[in-house]
Amino acid sequence: VGPIDFAGEPAAVDIDASLVAHTWGTETVLDMDGFVPGEAYRVVLVGADGDEEQSGTFLGSEVRIACRMNGALLREDVDAVEIRDADGDVVATSDVPSVTVG
Repeated sequence: VGPIDFAGEPAAVDIDASLVAHTWGTETVLDMDGFVPGEAYRVVLVGADGDEEQSGTFLGSEVRIACRMNGALLREDVDAVEIRDADGDVVATSDVPSVTVG
C-alpha cells in the first residue's frame, strides 16, 4: 500500500488516496469530497508506456465518498492515476512513484 497525491483538482475537491499492489492488478483506494453531485467521473490508470486501464467510475455526492476501484495493470507498470469527468477531461491527476514489486 502506498499513498498518492493528486494535483490539479478544483479548489473545493479534497482527495485522500492510495494504491495497493495485487497479483492481478492495482487497487485504487479513494476517500474524497467536493465532486459535483450527480456528475459521473472515471478513474484511469496510465501505464509508463501510455496504455490506459479503466479502474472504475463514481458519481459526485454531497457526502464524502469512500471507494475502492480495481484495474488490470500491475502496480509496477502504473505511472499515473487520473480522474476524468464525463467528457473525458482530466479533473485531477497523480504522478505515482515507481516501485519494484516482488
